[in-house]
Amino acid sequence: DYVLSVEFIDTIEGIVVNDVFDRLNRNVKKLERQELRHAKYDGWFITTAEAETEKEEWEQLHVVTKARVKRMKDVQFISELLIVLLNNRIDGFDQDYLDQICAEYDAPQESKSDFSEEDFSTQLEAAKKYLLELEKHNEIITKFAKGFGNFFSLWAFVVLNKDRLPESRMVAVKYADFMVKVERLAKEKDPEQFLKEQKDDYTVAYKFFRNSVQASTDLPQRQARHETLTSVLLS
Repeated sequence: DYVLSVEFIDTIEGIVVNDVFDRLNRNVKKLERQELRHAKYDGWFITTAEAETEKEEWEQLHVVTKARVKRMKDVQFISELLIVLLNNRIDGFDQDYLDQICAEYDAPQESKSDFSEEDFSTQLEAAKKYLLELEKHNEIITKFAKGFGNFFSLWAFVVLNKDRLPESRMVAVKYADFMVKVERLAKEKDPEQFLKEQKDDYTVAYKFFRNSVQASTDLPQRQARHETLTSVLLS
């Protein structure tokens, strides 16, 4: 006894169909931006990001969780990680920029002469493998990098230093020692006063900490954390 309203659209152009669903999603139901991207795009980049969420490695690295799957937060975050690999640099978080990347890398094999899907896949697998090695040594991701901010910084370190990464066990030890200091600062009511009273040097850890608590996804904060972490782990 329920009457359905049906509208026929005479078109064979996929882009028109995608635009129609995009408008319907925006006007009928409030969706997350990643859910809207899922409805609008179906090219290489978004397909790759969504396919990655099905891989066991991301669960082992605590990126894909039941809570994040519900509103496609896992896809959105993996998309950010893939962008670091694509651009070989850090960018600040921006929903419009994620839309732009989905469109720009719809069919990169055809539109970008310098793009190699094989090279991209090889580097992606190498980065995941290195992070899993770090986790295996002393569970540094489970203990210190389950949150998006810390994981993004660790991922950026691995991807952007891929040609000079030290032995994973050494990095795992250094990272754990460093993050213990960062977490100690995070527990203090007055981190600045705590910093002044310590005999141990907390200066570098404090810089990382300060750029983790305010506008942490903006480019300056991400860049500052990356420079700090790189100086610690490559020293």
